[in-house]
Amino acid sequence: MGYHELVLIVFSRVPPVIFDSVDRIRGAPKAHIFRPIGEVEADILVRFESPQQNNLSANFPQSRLRREIGFPRTITRKRRREIIEQRRILHVLNRVGFGPRPGDVERVRAVGLEAWIDRQLHPETIDDRATERALAELASIRLSIPEALREYPRPDPGLREKVQNGEMTRAEMMETYPPEKRPFRIAAELQAAKTLRAVESERQLQEVMVDFWFNHFNVFAAKGDVRWYVSAYERDVVRPNALGRFADLVRASARHPAMLFYLDNWLSARRDFTVPAGPNKGRKAGLNENYARELMELHTLGVDGGYTQTDVTEVARAFTGWSIDRPQVEGRFVFRPRMHDTGEKVVLGHRIPAGGGQDDGERVLEILTHHPATARFIATKLVRRFVADTPPPPLVTGAP
Repeated sequence: MGYHELVLIVFSRVPPVIFDSVDRIRGAPKAHIFRPIGEVEADILVRFESPQQNNLSANFPQSRLRREIGFPRTITRKRRREIIEQRRILHVLNRVGFGPRPGDVERVRAVGLEAWIDRQLHPETIDDRATERALAELASIRLSIPEALREYPRPDPGLREKVQNGEMTRAEMMETYPPEKRPFRIAAELQAAKTLRAVESERQLQEVMVDFWFNHFNVFAAKGDVRWYVSAYERDVVRPNALGRFADLVRASARHPAMLFYLDNWLSARRDFTVPAGPNKGRKAGLNENYARELMELHTLGVDGGYTQTDVTEVARAFTGWSIDRPQVEGRFVFRPRMHDTGEKVVLGHRIPAGGGQDDGERVLEILTHHPATARFIATKLVRRFVADTPPPPLVTGAP
């Protein structure tokens, strides 16, 4: 049965904001009374497990409630200030960090909330060697992409066939290709590292921002070669820029092989391009709009940011040629001029002259990161994370 709330006014000089106990009305086992804390009497909230409001007024008149409940007990101003300060600390620990651990509230109170926040804004000043020692066993999180490709090789398709044919036992296959050398280990160790840092790190704001931006500039670790790239993406793109400039983070993500592979931009080419060499020699390639659309919809402007399908196409044209050099050996960014569409582009009313190259994509990133819709979209997400699930408009817009 759902709850119905009825507020009974005893004295309404101060609205109830803090409640310290829950009791029951005698003779009404399904009614709960929340007593407000304060030095003056205030509203009393009675929550009944019944939707029948008319019956509530008849069965539990205000005079009876006052007799049964009594006036709210009072507390000192000092105690009230302490309760409010504790709630402020808990709010910050839950929003700026991953929640309070045993003793965290007392530690923050001892140094002062503002001082604690200031230290979090400068993580390099916080000793976090204990966390780094705990991460030592997760070797893959420190590997470059070429190292990850070598240390965690692709499975040999012939091994499974040999097991099925009886030429090799399952135990022999496990010895030849042990689980600890398989690519899934990279994402698994990154997950373990993220969890460990969230729980153990003293640099809570940094870890919250790494998590925030990693989700914002998301890649899918199970898609193809991204499984070898994902750990380096978190370490080299997100982590160094987590408390830095948004434009730097957008640019770094746009150039990283994890993003290029995940959203297929590494294959995007001008419409008349023919693959000149390799296993796909002679194949016609074309424009891929996946990254262009996600760049505007999820990374910068937002879904209601005012762009059109024409803008999506123009942005995709600007990023043709942004590719990956030897994805299964080196896995590094490369610009391929022969794949690039050199024609004129117009993005959100901004003209990009014909004859450009890699700088066409750079110009698009500049346009998008300086757009008012981007500021509104990112500010809304940040306020939602750090202040309230329903962001107050003045905090988003900066209006007084």
